[in-house]
Amino acid sequence: GWLVAIDMRWTDYANTDGFKQTGFAPDGSARGIGWRSVLSVSTGVQFRPTEMLALRAGYFYTQNPIPDSRTSFNVAAPAFFQQIASVGATLDLGPAVAFSFAYYHSFENSISGPILTPGGAIPGSNIKISSYADSFAAGFTVRY
Repeated sequence: GWLVAIDMRWTDYANTDGFKQTGFAPDGSARGIGWRSVLSVSTGVQFRPTEMLALRAGYFYTQNPIPDSRTSFNVAAPAFFQQIASVGATLDLGPAVAFSFAYYHSFENSISGPILTPGGAIPGSNIKISSYADSFAAGFTVRY
């Protein structure tokens, strides 16, 4: 049979310490990375053509929390993905053993903006951050 799931999440970065602040402190250190709060939507389906096999697919979308004007504060931040597509399957090999695998592709996302200093943006400067990813996982489950 079929199983369908949809999930919506609100991530309140704008009111989280370290994310909400932006700009520079009087000593020249960065006060935060200045992210916006975002809404995310995930959806997934699972189909079991037999009792031994489950096939899965999913899609994830989220708004970009990083304003272009804050790009320079986010150079060292982990990669931020806005769209991810995934597929996977589980094969039951017996009453207590199963083999599963999954693959996902995160589509390329990029932001760009000026280099910021405690004295303001450097005129004519530009930083671009872009990322994408592919991942594959496989494993066995043993129930006892």
